[in-house]
Amino acid sequence: MENKTSFHKFMDATKGVKVEMALLDDLLQINMEAGSLLVVQSFVGRAIMQVEKSMTMNKEGLKKAEKGLEAAKELGEQNSIDTFTRWVASFKEDIKKGEKIIASLNKVEIGF
Repeated sequence: MENKTSFHKFMDATKGVKVEMALLDDLLQINMEAGSLLVVQSFVGRAIMQVEKSMTMNKEGLKKAEKGLEAAKELGEQNSIDTFTRWVASFKEDIKKGEKIIASLNKVEIGF
């Protein structure tokens, strides 16, 4: 049987504590990183919701601009036709941008 000094007994007793402390440090780091990923995921989700809301509004604007363009064409008002044509183009462009943004946000890899 080994004859252990008080120092050796102390070191034996603290081996488990060192392992536990290292494990706790790893777990804390993982927890913090996972929390950060959840925050990023939350921001991405909110961004998608805002872009979808914007797209809904742009689609509604497009419908109204197209109605206005039809009415202007019926009246033969060239200035109104030009104005509504620009509005239609603007709404269509904004819708395309929104679609691209949503596609990009859906590709974001969060890590889960």
